[in-house]
Amino acid sequence: MTTTYTPGPWTVNGREIVGPDDSGVIVARLPDWGILADGPDPAPANAALIAAAPAMLAALQRLTHPMADDTDVEHALAIIAGLETI
Repeated sequence: MTTTYTPGPWTVNGREIVGPDDSGVIVARLPDWGILADGPDPAPANAALIAAAPAMLAALQRLTHPMADDTDVEHALAIIAGLETI
């Protein structure tokens, strides 16, 4: 079984995660956290994580390839590091 998804890159536009510029696809919408939450709004970090999904999939595919090497590991670590700064 093959699952299809909107190809990346995905970007964050406010509370929406959108597909490539010319696609017009909204991949996800995050709810307004409003008064229900204590502390900072988690939406920016959640949106960044969702938007990184295509890059994370590509990194996992590279890591599981029989010819994977340190460059592939560095690529995956760079994606993770980008998310840790949010």
